[in-house]
Amino acid sequence: MAAAGVHPKHLEELASFSDYCNPLLEFMDALTSDERVILVGHSVGGFCIPLAMERYPQKIEVAVFISSFMPGPDTDILAIHQEYVTQ
Repeated sequence: MAAAGVHPKHLEELASFSDYCNPLLEFMDALTSDERVILVGHSVGGFCIPLAMERYPQKIEVAVFISSFMPGPDTDILAIHQEYVTQ
């Protein structure tokens, strides 16, 4: 994810949540049609996995959520942020 791990961006450079997930989506886009991956999401990274699953279902073998947020049909990211991050 952007501004995490080895990614060179800094948090201040991210304008949106899409910017945060973009490195994963770029990676998925670069895979060839016969390559499949196992996605593992941790913490807020759990919100990026569904984006990749929707856009690249044929490239994903399985998705794993480990101690992460797992979005659902009624998930409000701002409400989750208020409940867990701003306490």
